[in-house]
Amino acid sequence: KAVDNPKNPNLILRALKMLTHFDKECIILDFFSGSATTAHAVMQLNAEDGGNRRFIMVQLPELTDEQSEKPTKQAIRTSAKSARSAFAVQEQR
Repeated sequence: KAVDNPKNPNLILRALKMLTHFDKECIILDFFSGSATTAHAVMQLNAEDGGNRRFIMVQLPELTDEQSEKPTKQAIRTSAKSARSAFAVQEQR
């Protein structure tokens, strides 16, 4: 598991359906993007209903622990020490 408390993707998708039902051209802002669950939900919803929602994901740079590196082996290297950041988890997703 890459993030200790990931957002529930189905809950995010349902919330986006309700909140953007009348505006399929909106921009969604997520200040705690973590593993990019919101971005994933936005893209999925656009694929389902032909919307053109866009998103802005914000994540403070923070190193992840050794256990969370397993799913991100192909992610970008963020330092000379090969440490991986939360951003790398998003990029992998």
